[in-house]
Amino acid sequence: MRARSALLCALTVAGLAELGFGETILYSQVFMQGERSPNQCAAWQALQAELMPRRYTRVTIRGSADPVGISCSDPAAVEGIAQALHSGNVNVQYWDCDGHRWGTGSCGIGIELSVFEVCVCASPGFAVRPCIANENWGGVNTPTCDPPSQSMEVEFEYTSECIYKTRRFKQRKCNVSGCSITPAETCRFRPGNACAEGCTRKIRQRSTCADPRERGRCVNKLRNCGCD
Repeated sequence: MRARSALLCALTVAGLAELGFGETILYSQVFMQGERSPNQCAAWQALQAELMPRRYTRVTIRGSADPVGISCSDPAAVEGIAQALHSGNVNVQYWDCDGHRWGTGSCGIGIELSVFEVCVCASPGFAVRPCIANENWGGVNTPTCDPPSQSMEVEFEYTSECIYKTRRFKQRKCNVSGCSITPAETCRFRPGNACAEGCTRKIRQRSTCADPRERGRCVNKLRNCGCD
């Protein structure tokens, strides 16, 4: 793992490539027809708490009646959906994404995620509302009121990267044009390797002068300062 991570750092620093690495947050629960869903509600609230600000890329709603489900892959929409759920925003909001209308908002005593109108009966429909406090907790490609027994899943995908700041910056003979690289005084430099792969502690970035006629070089030594 460390060798691969070091290689990714070397490749990315050399070319400043944007590499994507996916991680997921998954809600998966079984619901029984005619029964309320307090345990499933607690798991839903745990999901909401976990949806902190990240670089979200996709959200999918699926279940035993539709294992493929429906996905939204517009990062701006996915981020908005995650933020609405995380904040517990009771106001109904909608996002048009990949040919479907996604919505969040209050239904019962909790927040619903749907691919249709929020807090309505649809047949079939795509709605997850385990905190409604009655037996109409939604469904995936089934009736969403008095729904049949089924499993339902909501999966958020996001990317995370190592971040670095400059430990030492050296400039040699680039007195007029300066360097084509700049120091990162705060934790903002993102070379693109995934946190899951193990962030290397230190990386080194090299360049010539901004004007190649100045035969100098610049070295930026960076130190890992977290994961975002």
